[in-house]
Amino acid sequence: MKFFPRILDLSTRAVLTAAWAALLTVGSGRGVTGTALVLAATVIVVGIGWPWLLQLPATIGSGLVISIAGIGALAVVYAASREPWIRSVPLVFAFAVVLAFINELTRPDDRSRLTESLLGTISGIVIVVGASGWLAADMSTVGHRVVLLAAVAIAAAAVVAALPVYGWTSFSTTTLGGVAAAVVVAQTAVDVRMLTAVAVGTVTGLMVAATQMIFVRIPSLRSARAAMATVVVPIAIAGPFIYAIARLTLNV
Repeated sequence: MKFFPRILDLSTRAVLTAAWAALLTVGSGRGVTGTALVLAATVIVVGIGWPWLLQLPATIGSGLVISIAGIGALAVVYAASREPWIRSVPLVFAFAVVLAFINELTRPDDRSRLTESLLGTISGIVIVVGASGWLAADMSTVGHRVVLLAAVAIAAAAVVAALPVYGWTSFSTTTLGGVAAAVVVAQTAVDVRMLTAVAVGTVTGLMVAATQMIFVRIPSLRSARAAMATVVVPIAIAGPFIYAIARLTLNV
């Protein structure tokens, strides 16, 4: 992991979050398939890094279950022929939880920290399954605008989070950065209502600010795998909220 000598630094991770959000913007510009590919990479990164971040005892098994859950959720949304695009996602989630139990039952070790390992795996499943909300929102022309707006807002919020400001000041400025970016983009480039822009900016700003506040307690993570998970988690967990905003404010 010498290729990532500085990835453990909080500011570096925030900048990488901004870069990943920019990648999502580019992918979305290529259509639904582009969005799906970027999100697939996102859930795989979470699958690889989340067990290391939580120091779960069965990193390979937990990571595999998390990755399968994320890819499965994206696949059923992508394959949906009509609305609601997310109708099969709960089935994927339920199947993934069953896999998490099977993973724990088939562990070759003494199954120590069983409850912690199971809950850690399920928390990762929740994160990656939620990422499918981005794709569901992107399945319509109007929802596509929300995806572009949200990706830009996350990138802006992450850039603000990289500044050498900490505590509640950082939390506030990061959130406001997301709102400001969303409003500006809505006024200049993406045709959406102001209410939608404010909602998207607030949600994305809060996601970045909250995760940064949590991870600032871990200024030097133990591995690059764990560090990369913290880079993409703010994007993944915003998925359900982005889809909800698109549905509620734009009738997607």
